[in-house]
Amino acid sequence: MRQLVVFLTFIVLSLGGFSDAWAEGKLTLSLVNTSEPATPAVPTGPAIVIYPESQEPYASVIAQIIQGISQYTRDEPDIYVLPTKYSSAALQQWLDKNTDSRAIIALTPIAVSALETVHTQLPVFVGAIKEPPKGEVAYQGVSLFFNPRTYLSHLMHLSPNVKTVHWFFDPVHHAEVRSLLHQAANDLNLHLMSHAITSTRQALLQINDVLDSVDPKSEALWIPEEIMRMNEAVMFPFIMKTAWRRQVLVFSNSPIYVKRGFLFALYPDYVGLGQTLARLAHANGHERSRLTQLELLEDAQVAVNLRTARHLELKLSREQLQQFGLVYPAR
Repeated sequence: MRQLVVFLTFIVLSLGGFSDAWAEGKLTLSLVNTSEPATPAVPTGPAIVIYPESQEPYASVIAQIIQGISQYTRDEPDIYVLPTKYSSAALQQWLDKNTDSRAIIALTPIAVSALETVHTQLPVFVGAIKEPPKGEVAYQGVSLFFNPRTYLSHLMHLSPNVKTVHWFFDPVHHAEVRSLLHQAANDLNLHLMSHAITSTRQALLQINDVLDSVDPKSEALWIPEEIMRMNEAVMFPFIMKTAWRRQVLVFSNSPIYVKRGFLFALYPDYVGLGQTLARLAHANGHERSRLTQLELLEDAQVAVNLRTARHLELKLSREQLQQFGLVYPAR
């Protein structure tokens, strides 16, 4: 079961991430070498999907994204798999034979980097990109970074009485998140209390103070995986003991902690992500690359701990139960 949880969470990026270079990489504004045509032609063919050769669990993630693309377009995309040592000349030759395609969907920064080395007049859309949006970029697409509103919306759906959320954050890792999260909380009429954490000792002191003082009926704690990893062996049992005793709702961004007692976490719905990418390409496939912003991920699956939900006296409908992607304890 832990292998399943790790598979589902390796790319969870709601306020976290993963260190593998497969989805990391710094993207620049000049991603694709394109020239301005006098009159852009409207493409009519299927989308092209370019992605790097990958091992599990990445290969399964790519397969799910492509499944979503196919479901939306009702057509199989043209696939180009980049070998570990790819040839720009070979990629260019292949692209030259597929000029009637609607658009290119590049999955992972590796695929985007490969496109930098060739010439194409097709619009490019990107997915499986770790970074949160940082200003304008020269492509359209969807980041693997969860829209904070999505987390808060699921929290309100599970526990409508929550009015205040205590968010514990790493000032360095979560620098791009704060304004997005505060705006999302404001839009949803939630009070967000931010607690900066830089060490295990500080985390234990601040979390303990909050757990001892919150109103369990109207306040919740959001403790990201990056904070837990400071000293998981010490922090997790410490948090769960007090949270369980006081019936305080705690959630994170990793299903691993849901399995052990936190109420819920989100992880990407990769089929849904593929559908979103295909929808973007279909709607904007006639456009040239332009300065824009990556969309935040909203295609989510929910992992929930029903034992914790019962302990918190949350009333979950049959419809809600059917919508959860992972349920703990396993039934």
